[in-house]
Amino acid sequence: MRDLIRHIITEETSKTVKLIKKYYNIEGDGASYRGDNLLHTMVTFFPKDYDNVMSPDNGSSFCRWEFDDQHNLTFIHLSLPGSYFIPLMDHIGNTKDLEEYLLGLHRKEAQKFMVRLKTRR
Repeated sequence: MRDLIRHIITEETSKTVKLIKKYYNIEGDGASYRGDNLLHTMVTFFPKDYDNVMSPDNGSSFCRWEFDDQHNLTFIHLSLPGSYFIPLMDHIGNTKDLEEYLLGLHRKEAQKFMVRLKTRR
């Protein structure tokens, strides 16, 4: 029974992430160093409406990270744009999948920055 529940959750998460990718142009915009071993990453949204038309408006998601001398990243905070930028998530009724998806994008941007930082030292 536990395996069946796990399979259903995985299947539903996969479907939701496919919807997110289909209805949003979501891209990594990079990372910037803020001093005191703090790093900020940003990802921009261009949501589509229910007619599958890309919106001229965009929203952004920001993430804060902290890193130590060994360049290990520690997640601090993730912000999402206002709910009016996320009509699809209102339809789905859950922003958890979007948060996980975005956190993965933010992590990639932060890791790319950390690689650049290591090569400069």
